[in-house]
Amino acid sequence: MSIGGSSAPRTAGPDPLHKALKHSLAVWAVITPAWMMIRNALDHQFAFDVRYAFLPAAHAVVHGGSPYSGVSSRAVQEGFAFLYPPLTAYLFAPLTLMPPLVAGMLATVLVAACVPATLLVLGVRDWRCHAVAFLWLPTIAGIECANLTLPMVLGLALVWRYRRRAAVVVLVGGLIIASKLFFWPLLVWLVATRRYRVAALTAAASAALVVLPWAAIGFAGLRGYPQLMSFVAQREGAESYSLAALAHLFVPSWSAALAIETVVGTCLLLAVARAGRLGRDRDAFAFTILAILAFTPLLEIHYLTALLVLIALYQRRFAAVWLAPLLIWGASEANNGLGLNRVHVFVAVLATLVLALSDWRPGVAQRKAPVAGAFRLSS
Repeated sequence: MSIGGSSAPRTAGPDPLHKALKHSLAVWAVITPAWMMIRNALDHQFAFDVRYAFLPAAHAVVHGGSPYSGVSSRAVQEGFAFLYPPLTAYLFAPLTLMPPLVAGMLATVLVAACVPATLLVLGVRDWRCHAVAFLWLPTIAGIECANLTLPMVLGLALVWRYRRRAAVVVLVGGLIIASKLFFWPLLVWLVATRRYRVAALTAAASAALVVLPWAAIGFAGLRGYPQLMSFVAQREGAESYSLAALAHLFVPSWSAALAIETVVGTCLLLAVARAGRLGRDRDAFAFTILAILAFTPLLEIHYLTALLVLIALYQRRFAAVWLAPLLIWGASEANNGLGLNRVHVFVAVLATLVLALSDWRPGVAQRKAPVAGAFRLSS
């Protein structure tokens, strides 16, 4: 008791339930990806894409051959065919100096590091957002495969963060588009936001990064590449998580499903153009991410890690929207013919978008600074 008989104010301690939930989040964010990777290793699926697609392609280009020479119908059927432009094979060339297991482990570590790097680049400092991101099924799938999806998501974050630095946008944007051609809506975003010179330079850089690596191997595999991509898109596209595959559940014609996908993607590009014209740069970039996903002919579940960037554009602190992608759990990581999986994933993504864009106020003037932690779509 203090002098005068007044008792000192009692400070409330931390809520035990809140503390337990925080600790469990940190623990599960480590245990879940680790267990999934252990399971994959026991099934001989560890770093699957690196060991069975990228390393063989890298060995081929190092010796001047076609990175597609090892692609067979079995490789396409089992999902380990190398389908990227040759630039990607060159990027993995240093890993050919290591034993395959060591190369796979190194690639896995680097890919996993792209998750916190992406969020930090976008200004997300709340550790709970980082922890939950490692619990998303698309994130775990991307780490398990150790492919280029998460590094390219980091590239998207860098393009946004340094959008006012032409050299960074040209280099990173060109590298992204040259590695996966369906990232081309980035060029539409640059034009829509009146970055005409940067758009032209990025397009030129993309073309150079496609042509020059191919020229270095005498354009080996170039003639058959379009047929390979067309074959894979026709064979696996209808069983992926793409919009066309979803539409194909309701329309019998695959051509009609592709038309629906094209219409949706075009509408998103028009939204990019409108947002860019109104000076809402952030909105335009968000619609660009959605357009990339919409136009992807073979959308695998790890491509949905692009939602990391979309959510971080508007919510840098922990909120319900960071939990929404957890709804994807239960869907198959691999492409499959089950329509229920496609509907399941679509509903989960739609719920994420609704939460992220729930306070969209297109009329908000740019002069108003965004409130920290609020769901706002002003740029």
